[in-house]
Amino acid sequence: MEHNLAKPTWWIRPLIFVAFLYNLFWGFTTIFFPEYIFVVSDLDVPNYLYIWQTLGAIEVVLAVGYFIALINPYRHWAPIAIGFTYKVLSCLIFFNAAITNKELLHLGNYIFIDNLIWFLPFTAILVNVYRRSFRSDELLLEAFDDEYITYDMFDTSEGIDLKEMSDRWPTMVVFLRHFGCTFCRETLQDIAKQRKSIEAQGIRILLVHMLEDNVEAKKQVVEYGHGLDDIPLLSDPEGILYKKFKLRRGTFWQLLGGKVLFRGFVAGVIKGNGIGKEMGDMTQMPGIFVVYKDEIVKKYIHKSSADRPEYDKLANLKNKEAA
Repeated sequence: MEHNLAKPTWWIRPLIFVAFLYNLFWGFTTIFFPEYIFVVSDLDVPNYLYIWQTLGAIEVVLAVGYFIALINPYRHWAPIAIGFTYKVLSCLIFFNAAITNKELLHLGNYIFIDNLIWFLPFTAILVNVYRRSFRSDELLLEAFDDEYITYDMFDTSEGIDLKEMSDRWPTMVVFLRHFGCTFCRETLQDIAKQRKSIEAQGIRILLVHMLEDNVEAKKQVVEYGHGLDDIPLLSDPEGILYKKFKLRRGTFWQLLGGKVLFRGFVAGVIKGNGIGKEMGDMTQMPGIFVVYKDEIVKKYIHKSSADRPEYDKLANLKNKEAA
């Protein structure tokens, strides 16, 4: 396992630096010598060179983005993603135009150097950034699975900590993703509908979220979970308790797979839950645990962010089979 997660893989910065120099060079060349590429490609120089010069300006803007990415590629990966998208779209536009105008094929070398040649390096960088989050996740899971990180370190909105609450009552600890998530809003609605059935079985409900305080979280809970205004909340902005309960970041398919997109359309559009700004961590996976006297009695680990567990069945402690 790679432990120095703050330091990018050795080849990332050199690649970004080359991309910076290249875009800077071609950008200024296109701005100050816009006819050059047409002359060397044996094409007629267009009348509206300022449009071509504008493309050169975009290259310079991308170069600035790559320079920013050099500072911390893992944090400032967005310029690389934007550059990758720009190059993909540029190629698609060019090849579509070349189908009807064969003369444009003379620009093929330029398109190859300016766009196609960067596909592999940029893909490698973005994949490395994506995988890094999971390496970081594993380290956090290991760090927070510690006997010194105990339930009494996490205070609820009722003025008691998680240990005291779960010692008094079997407690259904519901870990939410972020309040802008249509599935999180659906979760609040489901819990509101099943609350009486859950509490009738002697179970208390605790909602864990990743906002800085419980005030804003309560506004969201009340808005989407009618009847949950008195439900206890627990703020965990650093995600320590999430990792204590072994809840990982979601993979691409867990967060944006086919099932998720379909269910997102149903929950967000047809049922009107919508999608809001990120209020938490959109990459964090949710989960439900019934805790009693320091023991996890039952649990439900989501396989995708679109999973919809039956909370009242989880509250049935007579059947302790984990979901």
